[in-house]
Amino acid sequence: MDTQPPWRLAKVDLDDPDQRRLVRLGRDALQARGVGHSDFDDADVRIGGDLVYLPCGYIGSVGALFVPSRSELIELGSHVGLEDFLWAHHRGVDLAGATKWDRSTTLTVSAVRDADLAVDHLKAILRRPTPAELSETLASLPAVFEGLDLYFAIRALRSLEESGACDFEIGGAGERVGPDVVRFYSATGEYGELSNFARYPIVIRGQRWKTVEHYFQAQKFEDPKDREAVRAAKTAMLAARLGRDRRRKLRRDWESAKVAVMREAVAAKFRQHEALGAMLLATGTAKLVEHTENDSYWGDGGDGTGKNMLGQILMDLRAELARE
Repeated sequence: MDTQPPWRLAKVDLDDPDQRRLVRLGRDALQARGVGHSDFDDADVRIGGDLVYLPCGYIGSVGALFVPSRSELIELGSHVGLEDFLWAHHRGVDLAGATKWDRSTTLTVSAVRDADLAVDHLKAILRRPTPAELSETLASLPAVFEGLDLYFAIRALRSLEESGACDFEIGGAGERVGPDVVRFYSATGEYGELSNFARYPIVIRGQRWKTVEHYFQAQKFEDPKDREAVRAAKTAMLAARLGRDRRRKLRRDWESAKVAVMREAVAAKFRQHEALGAMLLATGTAKLVEHTENDSYWGDGGDGTGKNMLGQILMDLRAELARE
C-alpha cells in the first residue's frame, strides 16, 4: 500500500474545531498583510503538519502557505507549483526569495543506488555537465555540484528524490537559517506582522481597536471625542495622521506615558492573537529593529543611530512570553 509523502497536504476537515481555527488564523494573516484575495471557499484549504495552504491565488501567484507556529505567510510564485513548494519546505528550503539567489545553491550527492538513473535526472537539474562528466563526478562521493539555479530546478530535484536513484542534500542560500537581525517596517513587507499598522485588532478595557496604531494615537488626547475620532479611522495610516494633528489637545503627561501606552498595546496584540505570539517567539534571539529613516525614536533612524524603542518593546515582550 502506497503511503502519502509527509509534505503532501489533505483537504481541511471543517468539522474539526482545531482545523477551523487554523483557517481563521490564515485568513487573519492574509487580511493583515493584504495578500491575495479572501473570497476563496474554506473547503478548498489544505492542511498538514505545520502548514496551511490558502488558495488565494492572483496574477503571478498560486496562493499562499501559512505557518501557524510562526504566523508566517509565504506567497507562492506561479512558476513553482504547490507540491514543489511543499516538498522544498519539508526539505528545509525556503523558496520565497529563490529568484534572488542567482545560482548560489549547492547540491551534494552522498550515496548512489542507480548511477544511470541519477545521471538522467541530474542532466535536467545541472544542464552544463555532460553525462560522461556527471558519471565521473558521481564515481567519487560525496559529489558536490555548485551554482544550482534552485528556483527552476526544484521540480527536477523532487523527481530525483522520488526516483530513489541517489541521496542528496541542498545547501547554500536556500537553507532556512534564523537571522541575527530582523528588520521590519511596512505591514505588507517581510515580518510585517511586527508593524503597528498590521491589521490585528486588539481589545483594551472593553474597547476594540483596529490596530495597535489606532490605540496608541488615540491615547495622546485628553478629549474623549478626539480619541473616538482616531478609533473610528478606517486605516492605521489615517489614525496616525489624526494623532499628529496638533489642533487637537495633547494630554499633559504624554511624553512620560507614551512608552507604557505602547507596551500595553503591543502586549495586547501578541497575547490576544495566538499565532502572533508564536511568530514572535520564533524570532529566537534575533535583534528586532523597526528600520526606517522616518523615526529615530520608535525606529532606528534608517542608519542604526535611532533608539529603536518599538523593537526593544517587542524583544522585552518576547522574553516575557518565553518565560511563561
